[in-house]
Amino acid sequence: MKNKEGFTLIELLAVIVVLAIIIVIATISVNRVIKKSRVDANEINKEVIAKAAGNCMVQESEEDCDTIRKLQEKGYLDEFEDPYTGESENLDNSYAILINDGKAEVIYFGEGITNEVETPPDEYFSWCNSNHTCTDGLTSEGKEWLQEHNDVLVFPDNITQIKNCQASSSDCNNFSGINISSLIVTSSVSVSANFSNSTINVVRIDGGNLSNSVFKNTNIKNFTIGNASKISVGEYTFDGSVIQNFTIENGAFSWYGFQHGKIGTLTIGKGVTNLGSNTFQGTSIDTIILKANILSSDVNNEAFRNANHDTVLEIDSNVTKLPRNLFGNTNNDYNGFTHWFNLKNVIVKGDKKKI
Repeated sequence: MKNKEGFTLIELLAVIVVLAIIIVIATISVNRVIKKSRVDANEINKEVIAKAAGNCMVQESEEDCDTIRKLQEKGYLDEFEDPYTGESENLDNSYAILINDGKAEVIYFGEGITNEVETPPDEYFSWCNSNHTCTDGLTSEGKEWLQEHNDVLVFPDNITQIKNCQASSSDCNNFSGINISSLIVTSSVSVSANFSNSTINVVRIDGGNLSNSVFKNTNIKNFTIGNASKISVGEYTFDGSVIQNFTIENGAFSWYGFQHGKIGTLTIGKGVTNLGSNTFQGTSIDTIILKANILSSDVNNEAFRNANHDTVLEIDSNVTKLPRNLFGNTNNDYNGFTHWFNLKNVIVKGDKKKI
């Protein structure tokens, strides 16, 4: 009678360990391939966008060719996707087109930005504490590097506070007067730093509080406030600033933030619940694209008070109602001000009967 042959427990464990190692190696390899394919796809996207902008400028003005939306509406650019999110809408929140001397440069600043750029080394920041969760400015080396490279400033994911330099700091420069391509804050962070008198092509802040920060007299090409349930913007934070494309994706704004400023296109995203009171008081806005259908009507009065500027309002197809007093106020005796918003043209996409 023959004995039955089989695996011992040790042999089975050895096989399982070998299989686990193979799976780990395969997973790492697959992830590397996926990451590289997304990076490559993003580079192709940027090349195609730049070429489309160049073709557009042959027939149109630079101002008509500086956003994805304009290029697609004019037929110079086909529909495509952000390789990191798969989204094909609102791509001006992922790509900024910078035109200098008739040449177009494209910067990616979407949700996959952390895969595209590296966080600057620790020595570029002046840290508030030993845990490196708080920075109070740039070191001399960091600011010099930014000025020389005109590059991307990305704050570490673990950071919780960005603030002004402490008086006791010996090697600390604040963030004002910097000229960089992009300022990226990917975590929910409290910003109370001074970025005034700067030129920043792209600003993306995905959450947190800006109530004590200063962006006065700052020129920004594309500014996106992203994924936050509530975003606080303090009084006069962007006073006198010029923002070409400003997008609010989600959240509720507080009051007074953009006085005496200029905004080319303001996009109010689907996730915005409140624009606050007097947030855009006296702000010159050329175009407003309204996509939010859940704006609060009881506390959203006078968001655009005294915005005496001819503006085009574009209402997205998903919007079915407008909150009371969003663009005007029937109360004409409030401190002697008139509160009417100057609408030059109103474009309603989809069924006009829905509103």
